[in-house]
Amino acid sequence: MKFYADHHFLQCIRRFFPPPSKKRWNNKTKSCELFVGDHKGDIYVFTFFYPRTLLFARTYSLGTQVIRYQDLKSHGNYIKCKVIKNAHGNIVDKIYYISQKNILLSCSKLDPVNSLALRDLTTNGSRTYRHPLDCVSKQGVTCFDFNHARNVLASGSKDFSVRLWSLGSLEPTHVLEGHKAVIADLRIHEQRNTIVSACKEGEVRMFDMKTGRCLHTIRIPLPFPLPHLQFGKSALHLPCHDSDHVLMTVNDLTTKICLDDIEVIF
Repeated sequence: MKFYADHHFLQCIRRFFPPPSKKRWNNKTKSCELFVGDHKGDIYVFTFFYPRTLLFARTYSLGTQVIRYQDLKSHGNYIKCKVIKNAHGNIVDKIYYISQKNILLSCSKLDPVNSLALRDLTTNGSRTYRHPLDCVSKQGVTCFDFNHARNVLASGSKDFSVRLWSLGSLEPTHVLEGHKAVIADLRIHEQRNTIVSACKEGEVRMFDMKTGRCLHTIRIPLPFPLPHLQFGKSALHLPCHDSDHVLMTVNDLTTKICLDDIEVIF
């Protein structure tokens, strides 16, 4: 599937398929959402009415079907689009949809005024919850992660710190310090009740979520000089089937970290 939008560079994409219920799944009518952020700070919410059968109206043309943004009106029976204007003042780096609360989280590391935003989609965008991180640090949020079971939001920023938040609070519950470079990525490890964070110097730290204490510091022996380190959109990955390991990706190298005995495996 390809989207073309004139004068808009699509920066990040997040899709959401509702989990199957106990009732029989109806492939023809179950809708899903696609969240897209662009370089201007706008967020597009695409709702597909029949994702299991047809995304767009059939044209019967050979080859790739190109759908331009301005042509979506002709596909109104299959898709609708809602635009959240000025969600951020710069590039949208990450989008996370909390389906249980119908809340959209998004961040922009180049927007120091509104670096991390919480938006209630139930009210059709009329109410926007601005994250109070800007009152604490105007360095901008570089990454975040959310865990619904614990109702905890973790954010990393350019001031080398990791902050833990509750969605209902106005102040961080913990400020986790120790990194000596910009936070590249972080993950909430629900099974171990820890935060795993990685900075731009290739250092991985594990923090206790309750006390905020640093449990382990791991320096990855990367075969690249520091100026050439390139982290992708998701530098850290927690395999859903394996709670004992963390994967970290830098450039074309993926490192596997064993959490039981803090062993680094290449």
